[in-house]
Amino acid sequence: MKDNELFLEEVEILWPNFAGKAGPMNVEGNRNFNILLRDPIRARELQEAGYNVKTVPAVEEGDDDYFHLNVKVRYGGWKDPRVFVVQNGHPTPLTEATISMLDFTPIKYADLVLNAYHWEMGGKTGIKPYLISGYFVADQTKFDLKYSGTPNICIGNHCED
Repeated sequence: MKDNELFLEEVEILWPNFAGKAGPMNVEGNRNFNILLRDPIRARELQEAGYNVKTVPAVEEGDDDYFHLNVKVRYGGWKDPRVFVVQNGHPTPLTEATISMLDFTPIKYADLVLNAYHWEMGGKTGIKPYLISGYFVADQTKFDLKYSGTPNICIGNHCED
């Protein structure tokens, strides 16, 4: 483990934009997602370390505030992220061309390794997390489980799951 790596297990994913589509909160080509930080102590530790952890105030009286952290997904840099979707316990690698499927996949949780990129601009400093590797575990329905043993369909030398 390197000093600039952050390991997070079984985190919830919020607002996935693996396709990098433009929207009210995103510019075209900016692939990213947010992770929910349920533990306020951990969230404050990350804030104090320099991460841009956002706080969302509780809506209902008696509820707790919650915290989230934006994570960048970048291709074409010095090393592309290793990304997998896990279904029925089997990881399937995703590429830059296929990662956008995660925008429409119900994700139960993810195990992540993030690169803590230390930045400085205009006298300000901080840490921006970039995805190094991620295992995104699909939330499966009753029918997903029922048909998980269905054989591949092959036509000639071309097979599909």
